[in-house]
Amino acid sequence: GISNTILEAMASGLPVLATAVGGNPELVVDGVTGSLVPAGDVDALAAGLVALASDRGRSAAMGSAGRARVQAQFSLQAMVDAYRSLYDRLLSGSATRAKD
Repeated sequence: GISNTILEAMASGLPVLATAVGGNPELVVDGVTGSLVPAGDVDALAAGLVALASDRGRSAAMGSAGRARVQAQFSLQAMVDAYRSLYDRLLSGSATRAKD
């Protein structure tokens, strides 16, 4: 599934450090909106935390990129646009089939 917590953090402009499990890799663009580490890798998780804490500029850039990603791909408007596009494609296909 998709983590609402990650989406909320990204929407808030926070960089995300998450494990690369489930739907997390679909949300977090590693190195762009945050960092992904292997599940169970405590050293990678600790290094990720240190990296985010020690480079405020990079962390801020990741947070901004995450917010932009959420708005573009996971917002209510993005969902409505995606459904509208799907319905338009399906309806235009049925109109074509009705003519045949």
